[in-house]
Amino acid sequence: LTAYPNPTLDYINLQVNSDKQISYMITDVLGKVMIPMTKADSEVTKIDVSAWNSGVYIIKTNDGYSRKFTIAGR
Repeated sequence: LTAYPNPTLDYINLQVNSDKQISYMITDVLGKVMIPMTKADSEVTKIDVSAWNSGVYIIKTNDGYSRKFTIAGR
């Protein structure tokens, strides 16, 4: 799983590097669920984060991977 651009302001792209069906969830660093477990639509899924506060967020997948990304100061 690749997440870009990182840091970001308005959106994050999730690129799935697997032939398996991947589901993901996104939380903030305190564990608040921002997006509940969702299936990735395609090889690249674009997620609008423009309404979220700046800070660090964690993407977790159903197969155990996690990635951090940062929303830069607004």
